[in-house]
Order: sequence, then C-alpha cells, then structure tokens
Amino acid sequence: MSTRVELLQNELAQLEKEVKMERMRTSETTSEIVQFCQKHQQQDRLLRPLTVAENPYKEKKSCAVL
Repeated sequence: MSTRVELLQNELAQLEKEVKMERMRTSETTSEIVQFCQKHQQQDRLLRPLTVAENPYKEKKSCAVL
C-alpha cells in the first residue's frame, strides 16, 4: 500500500514540474532550430566529415622490423 502511495506522490511531483515548464510555440522553436543548425553546420561531423589528417582514429604507421 505504501509503495502505491509513493508512486502516486512521485507521479504528482513530476506532473507539477511539467506544469511549471515554460512552453514555446512550434513556429518559434523551429525557426530557432534552423538558425542554430545553420550557425553550427561547419562543426557538424555529419555534414562535414573528418579529413584523413583530422581523424584521431586513423591507423598509425607501423614500424617494420627487418
């Protein structure tokens, strides 16, 4: 019984947090997201992949022992 009460109290606390959260219109938010993406597109590795020289995971040249 007490676990049920605790679960309901936790759910109520979460709902109270969500009610206090500031909401924004989708039309405002999408324009901000587009601006952010355009501003940071040069650093985006999905749009501009690493060159061989920049790649920290490239294989190191091995030393051949004769």
